[in-house]
Amino acid sequence: MKHSGHNHAFPVVMLILALLFAFVPRTSSTHVEGEKKKAVYPNPFTIGTTFELTVPREAKIKIDVYNIRGQHVQNLFGGETGELHQAVENHPVQWDGKDKYGVPVPAGIYVCVLVSESIIVKSVKVVKIDG
Repeated sequence: MKHSGHNHAFPVVMLILALLFAFVPRTSSTHVEGEKKKAVYPNPFTIGTTFELTVPREAKIKIDVYNIRGQHVQNLFGGETGELHQAVENHPVQWDGKDKYGVPVPAGIYVCVLVSESIIVKSVKVVKIDG
């Protein structure tokens, strides 16, 4: 079979990149009024990172991590088809910086995507650096 040279993941990556930084901002008791905290921390990261997730109503969701090429790296919640999740605000979701085989991912840009009812609802970019 002849490879056409087209990268079919490119439109997916562009869609994901268009939705970056949509997670709900993190808040704490020590923040100054009006100051927005990061929804992902630490970012950049060396070993692992945490996303703050808000689900306004009970919904079937899944959370996946992709590399900048649009290749699936890891599922953080919900498996392939999604899982019912109750309404929650500022719930921490951790990624240990490893792929689905348990191997640490190389330094680079990764996108965490929240999908609900087959629609990309939120996504956020994280940067892994060598440490």
